[in-house]
Amino acid sequence: MWQLSVIFCLMPTVITSLLISYDAIIKNFRLSNVRMYHRYFILLVIYAIYLYFTLSFTTVSLGFYCYEYTLAIFISHYISKQKGKLLFIATPTLVFAYFLINNDVVIKLDIKLYIIGVVLLFASTFIENSKIPNRDVKILLILTVETIITIICDFFVYNLEDFKTAFTVEILVFLGSIIIIYFFERFFRLQERQMDEINTALKNGQIDKLTGTYNFTAFEEYSEFVSKDYADYTVSILDLDNFKKFNDRYGHLEGNRVLATFSQIMQDTMKMFLQESEYRIFRFGGEEFVIVFLNKRSQEVKNFLISLEVDLKTYYEEEETPDYKVTFSAGIKRIREKTFNGVNLAVELADKTLYKAKEDGRDRIYIYEEVFESLNKFEFLNKIKS
Repeated sequence: MWQLSVIFCLMPTVITSLLISYDAIIKNFRLSNVRMYHRYFILLVIYAIYLYFTLSFTTVSLGFYCYEYTLAIFISHYISKQKGKLLFIATPTLVFAYFLINNDVVIKLDIKLYIIGVVLLFASTFIENSKIPNRDVKILLILTVETIITIICDFFVYNLEDFKTAFTVEILVFLGSIIIIYFFERFFRLQERQMDEINTALKNGQIDKLTGTYNFTAFEEYSEFVSKDYADYTVSILDLDNFKKFNDRYGHLEGNRVLATFSQIMQDTMKMFLQESEYRIFRFGGEEFVIVFLNKRSQEVKNFLISLEVDLKTYYEEEETPDYKVTFSAGIKRIREKTFNGVNLAVELADKTLYKAKEDGRDRIYIYEEVFESLNKFEFLNKIKS
């Protein structure tokens, strides 16, 4: 029962998680300036680590390894179609290295893995180039080929009793792979939907081309929607400190680079803590940004922005740019009722709070209630004294 749960339930979940993280790493590399051959080397190392984990986990849990080709099949089908196919040849070498490290090399099994790898390389290329329209059917065919060729190889490698066990394991792995298709296909379609939304927004002129955030036109539509449908949201206005002086000194091109970098770090930081449906970032113009958070308390938002401060500071320290320091000030206001034009009201009060942060010396994050309630109390005490 334990072996069944590991093969059929636990491993599909683990491999799906590994695939999602591998996909995220590849996307980040595509946006970076890392050289092509360095990129492929690093990705191969990451794949080797993931494969090592898969082999170790199944060997320790079950007494034998399985799912050794599953990562390569899904990577070549979903994530990196051309270069991913090279993993079919790399996998048997990596498996051999794993067992060499663990002093458990079996030449017959290694030859079997190379045969499977070569067959998968040609089969996947043929299936990918076929006119089969359905993506799920294509990967199901590749997994079927892998299962059949593995069973055929097992027949020549094992005795009858061991072959029966190996046959059962391969069928369970095949069924587990179908579960991975279900999970990863849902993830992949969600990504495609998000990309379609971004492309639609670009076509409709709602994305700021410099920063990749939504523009003021998009804000007007979104603010109307949130004010009408939500009874709890928090608005924050962020403004880069001394940006006009920065532009005068370093020029508008360098200023644009700072804006693009800041917005990218801001988006990356928010993605670490929040689902994309929980917030939206807008460029209001110049160096000013507005973030609308749904169902988040003011203190939570402040914590997110403190994390952004840390990430921004870390970035410029690593970039070794002693000439200048990029900081921002922010004002935060929460609305807790459905009200007409509520987002615009929150923007107005958050802007007032931002002005106070600038007035107090910049590089500060203020919450509206904390600033103005304390000011009111201070004014009240002064009146009593007078």
